[in-house]
Amino acid sequence: MQGGNGALSPAAKEAIAAELDGLKGDLLCVANTSFLGRTAGNPSVFSLFDTVVGNLRDGTPVSDQLTAIDARLATIIGQRSEVGARQARLERAQGGLLEQSGALEAQRSRVEDIDLAKVILDLKLQEVTYQSALAVTARVLQPTLMDFLR
Repeated sequence: MQGGNGALSPAAKEAIAAELDGLKGDLLCVANTSFLGRTAGNPSVFSLFDTVVGNLRDGTPVSDQLTAIDARLATIIGQRSEVGARQARLERAQGGLLEQSGALEAQRSRVEDIDLAKVILDLKLQEVTYQSALAVTARVLQPTLMDFLR
């Protein structure tokens, strides 16, 4: 927008053009990334950059390009809102999955884990029962010396 000002000197316009060239290089790096085999950028944005830089260097008013810049900006804002909506859906899904994971872990714990106090109590009960059975059997079957002599 500063470049549309007719009061700028040629050196100032060249500085703005150089800055726009740098921004274009940064945008090209971002646009050349790909996701699912598709590039992320829109080539018409770069042709618009070339046009604005050329106009700045030629002395042609760049105010003619403001509507095109506004249109590209509106497209970018629309895409950002779409990305934001997708991100919100992903975050909600992640939260739901975390809750579900916690519930499943609690359910697994109820099924697989043991109650240590109950297991120890049952073991001691079985041990006492076994020892009692051995004691009763020993009293009933007391061998005597006469039993051995027969």
